[in-house]
Amino acid sequence: MTDLELESIRELSILLHEVLLETSRTINPGSNLMTLRNEALSILALKCPEAELYSFDMNINETVCHGKSAKDRVAEGDIITLDLVICRNNLFADEAWSSICGEGSSEYKALLQKAWEISRKAVLSVKSGETSFTMKKEIHNALAGSGFSLIEEACGHGIGLKMHLSPDINFSLLNKDDVSWTEGMVFTIEPVISLGGAKLLHSKEKEWITDNREASAYFEHMVAISSTGVECLNIPKINKLNSIDIFRQII
Repeated sequence: MTDLELESIRELSILLHEVLLETSRTINPGSNLMTLRNEALSILALKCPEAELYSFDMNINETVCHGKSAKDRVAEGDIITLDLVICRNNLFADEAWSSICGEGSSEYKALLQKAWEISRKAVLSVKSGETSFTMKKEIHNALAGSGFSLIEEACGHGIGLKMHLSPDINFSLLNKDDVSWTEGMVFTIEPVISLGGAKLLHSKEKEWITDNREASAYFEHMVAISSTGVECLNIPKINKLNSIDIFRQII
């Protein structure tokens, strides 16, 4: 990837972060895939008309990923994860953000806080010249004793000139395919956790769901390794954020 391409992806990641969080703030009881997608399209058109909304998923509670059901509607207290991909000049940015509609239960709030914590720890663990094993240990240690489980099959991926590029970035210590962090890589970090379920099941109605039908949550970040070091593209100051109010505040 050239320096110009990386700079463009950097700008695109910041743009996507703004679009994603502004869209999340419009979530209300009764919202569905189409209403939220239209919100995202409107926000994106105002901010950057030349960018395309390439993919839009809405995952509610036990739906982990690829949620595209037009029938699902948000209810008070639900966990909603919006996962968006945008494209501009044949370059891609990908991010996901979990939030709660309304107040939510203390259990769901704790799940989101832990999902944020492990996503941040995972990003900050990346060091050029090392491997993803360190990241896996950070995630494992952060989850130990919490009562939450890592969804073993969920993984990140390379990104840039295509939405999905190699390598796959897995987050489980049970998976021995560790990735070597090298200069020039751009990839996503998106560990998914749930209320006890550790596996995915496929459902015709709800796409991929947790095996125990309990809620899941995740925060997806884009990370780049360049000659100047490792950076979180969508939240450049993530290293300074020890705790955030992810229910009310936009970063």
